[in-house]
Amino acid sequence: MHIAGSRVAPDPKPVTNSACFTPITTRAGSTGTATAFWLTALYRYDPAAAPPLTVAAPPSWPSTNRPSKTLYSDMQKWFATAMQDTFA
Repeated sequence: MHIAGSRVAPDPKPVTNSACFTPITTRAGSTGTATAFWLTALYRYDPAAAPPLTVAAPPSWPSTNRPSKTLYSDMQKWFATAMQDTFA
């Protein structure tokens, strides 16, 4: 990689993340009890480890993330937006 004419070495231990909504219950309709959960994980590459290491969630992240109707609604909005952006 070149930045302003100088060589920059690749990050020897890059960090990446994975995140998704997961439906927990799907009883929608008149009861409105459909719920979803937000899952996320951080991974740090270490050439000595296989597979990549999972990094613990920082203390500032919500540890009480529980399935909820709000997250189910957020999941539906996220999916609709992702599909619209992908197939527009």
